[in-house]
Amino acid sequence: KRLSAESIINKDDAITMYRVITGACRQGTQTFIDSLSEIKEEYTIREIVKLTKGNYGADTFKRFFESN
Repeated sequence: KRLSAESIINKDDAITMYRVITGACRQGTQTFIDSLSEIKEEYTIREIVKLTKGNYGADTFKRFFESN
């Protein structure tokens, strides 16, 4: 709850957060990650929202951080 749009999250924590917040399954999440042309070691919340736009759970993830 203390995270803002500019908070920096490491890749593994970002994946876990996304799955917990959205209910996304491991396989679906991994398929999405495998489709990315570049994978960074760290992301801001804002980057995750932008990167996942239109994908499963993206609106839920975005709303979670907008409400905090």
